[in-house]
Amino acid sequence: MYSIQLLALIGAIVGLFLAIRSEGKKLGAMAFGLGIGTVVGGVVGMILALAVIAPLTPRVETVYGPAKLVSMRSADGVSGTFIWGSGSIGNSVSYNFMTVAADGSMVPNSVSASTLVHITEDPSLKNTGTWTTTMLESDRNSPLFKWGFGHRDHTRTLRHDFRVPVGTVVQQFNIK
Repeated sequence: MYSIQLLALIGAIVGLFLAIRSEGKKLGAMAFGLGIGTVVGGVVGMILALAVIAPLTPRVETVYGPAKLVSMRSADGVSGTFIWGSGSIGNSVSYNFMTVAADGSMVPNSVSASTLVHITEDPSLKNTGTWTTTMLESDRNSPLFKWGFGHRDHTRTLRHDFRVPVGTVVQQFNIK
């Protein structure tokens, strides 16, 4: 963001200077030069912030979670699973699950079924499970972070980790 502000200010100064040199001290020319310089400087600053600074900002791995998983009971109320259902829309397959929100309510979630998903059956867990997500994001502590713009475009998911009790991962296959 600083790059946009700085280049808009430089553009305003250059526009004002050029207007004074070419038109003398006419108020209309100075206002026009100031406006055009600010707009051009701001646009150049935005392009620089998006295309150069944001991609050059160092990235760090950030772990979100763990979120507590809710066991989904079977129709008979006897057994439960944490992940599970998988479904597809078109060519996209996803894992569906429920988490517990801060207020205690259950929230449905979904992640794409891919090699980014890692499921671990942990014998130390009983009636509970967790979900953590590891992302590669722009380093907010980097000096370049405040000069760039559009950092979210360079964020990517590295891994989804699910830890569930042994025997609770159930997969049903439907052959068509």
